[in-house]
Amino acid sequence: MISCSCRYGREDLDVLGLTFQKDLLLCVRKMWPPSSQSSKTVKSKSTRSWKCHRHKESIKNKEIENSTTQTSVLERLAESSQNEEVIFTSGFEHSYAQRRLMARLGPKAYPFRIKIPPFAPSSITIQPSEEEADKLCGVTYELSAFIGKRMSESNMQNSSVSILIRKLTSGPPLHLRPIRPSCVQNTKAPMFECYGTITVTLNLDKSLFYHDENIPVQLSVENASRLSIRKVRIAILQIAELYMVTKGSYRSVVDSLRVRDGVPIGSGTKDWTQKFVLQAALTDVNKKRGLALDGLLRNEKASLASSTVYRIPPNGTPYHEMLWSTFGDILQSYETNVAKELQGIIISYVVRAQCWVGLSVITAQIPFLLMHPSSTDSVNGHNKFTVKPKW
Repeated sequence: MISCSCRYGREDLDVLGLTFQKDLLLCVRKMWPPSSQSSKTVKSKSTRSWKCHRHKESIKNKEIENSTTQTSVLERLAESSQNEEVIFTSGFEHSYAQRRLMARLGPKAYPFRIKIPPFAPSSITIQPSEEEADKLCGVTYELSAFIGKRMSESNMQNSSVSILIRKLTSGPPLHLRPIRPSCVQNTKAPMFECYGTITVTLNLDKSLFYHDENIPVQLSVENASRLSIRKVRIAILQIAELYMVTKGSYRSVVDSLRVRDGVPIGSGTKDWTQKFVLQAALTDVNKKRGLALDGLLRNEKASLASSTVYRIPPNGTPYHEMLWSTFGDILQSYETNVAKELQGIIISYVVRAQCWVGLSVITAQIPFLLMHPSSTDSVNGHNKFTVKPKW
């Protein structure tokens, strides 16, 4: 069984049967005895529910309706092609580790392969504090194997094992990075009519950066006003948007720099231009609560979360059927908020430049993408996983 869940609340807040967790993807496949039945993608639904004894009949009716809709979804999934499965048990090439295990265990070994849908959300973990619980907020993937009919049975703790895995967003390889003109953001702030205008220009040499790379930034200011610019600051911001319950977003500073050379910028200055180098990496300085990470695992080097690339899957795919059974007719909408809600947490990055003029602030910001190169040579070892048995 492979499950993808999004937790948007701390574990100590789960009281009175209310859990701040929502399942985005759930797929179950029977390994033994072997059968030709395809993997079943179960309807994902929120686990938020109030346990009230007064409404037992209504709850039973809802469960019957959910079971009927779930069976109809599974029937449509069974009629789909076998190439759209999530968990494969045959028809694929075995890896080196699988061949060694099969040679050692013999007929007791049942190899399988996982194919996560490309529209599934990426693994994201919100940087916790030292006093928070083990269940972290974010999007996590868990691969479980158990003996029995249901995972929720009471004796499953003694006959189940789980593995935490990560799904990362990869960009093009290093030698195929798109070469485009520099990204420029120009902000012209008119002051009072008697004071003039101030133009702030922010420049990036490319729109795609990889993790642990330096980001060169060029800032140009044209002060055609009677006032002087007393302070200039440049920063890289990480924007996290949550679409679980209600839309909420917050910004975290990844790296910041206060410009001191040539400041204050006097009136009439036209050729004020400086270059800076910022770092979009997780260091000991910016390790603070609230930063989004790429699926934090134990004994692994953590990195900042990659930029989210999202779109609604096309009609006819099993993943679209599962989303349709969960969200209903909302998938027929072409709004971007719908696609964002299916991802759980949306991550984006911007470079922001701020200029203080008197009591007002002039802001110019430009977005960019932060990803991992899609090569086999992983610098941070993101292809690894850890095993956490549940005995």
